[in-house]
Amino acid sequence: MLNDDKCYNVLKFLITGGNGFVGSFLKNKLCSNHHLVKTLGKSKNNDYRVDLTKDFLKINEDFNVVIHSASIVHNPKHANSINQKLIIEDLEITFNLLRCIEKTSYQKLIFLSSVSVYGIDFGKDINITQKISPKSGYGFSKAISEKIFIHNIPKEKLLILRLPLVNGPNPKGNIKKAMNAIESGKMVLFKGNLAVKTVLELEDLYSFLVNRSSKFNGTHQIKSYDIKFNDFINSFSKNRIFYLPIVLLKMTLFVTKIIKLESLKMTLLKISSDLTFIDSTKIK
Repeated sequence: MLNDDKCYNVLKFLITGGNGFVGSFLKNKLCSNHHLVKTLGKSKNNDYRVDLTKDFLKINEDFNVVIHSASIVHNPKHANSINQKLIIEDLEITFNLLRCIEKTSYQKLIFLSSVSVYGIDFGKDINITQKISPKSGYGFSKAISEKIFIHNIPKEKLLILRLPLVNGPNPKGNIKKAMNAIESGKMVLFKGNLAVKTVLELEDLYSFLVNRSSKFNGTHQIKSYDIKFNDFINSFSKNRIFYLPIVLLKMTLFVTKIIKLESLKMTLLKISSDLTFIDSTKIK
């Protein structure tokens, strides 16, 4: 975990996606530490209520930091394929945010992007210069949104953070699926699997945003740690996981190549391959 230095300055934040997994954690954590937070989104729980996929509203209020975390997430069509309609909706969120804050004064806009912009499932110590080649609508939307912000926000006021696998309270996506499998007794791991993954803890993201983000501009990757896939899954439960011999994984991969079971092959490769990223916020 990153060091969480005590924060002495009260900051004022505007957060999009304040009811989502990342946004809600940041909102609650900021408020509990006496920062001022307002949210922008489509539910009635937001201070500024608007569906950014369809519309915008002018915000005539000043903030220290705008955090843009709103996007279309956990949608299988958007996460696993290229769906033009969902991409357009996701990009409308970005364009409409810019319209919302056109008259707003702020010191920093932080866009929470994703390592999905690279379109890769395997690799070790991937740095920020990795070629952008998204394979999903979600990654495609993030990549284009990055360019939109770069062309519309002064570089001294813009910070783009490409997030890896994110963990925290009530996790979503693949972590939630793994937890559900553990609870149902259906989680299977391969004994001896040494694959390592990069993880970002929400506590560390919060610490960076409050204590260090003002020192950074441009595009960066951030992480908490690299951890073996098996160890990460075991951190949720050590009692209800069934282990298979690693030789079975190798045999299954061999079979999938012969009979061309691409979906199963990709799943097994993701489980058994490294995917780690360099934290550019730690590079001086």
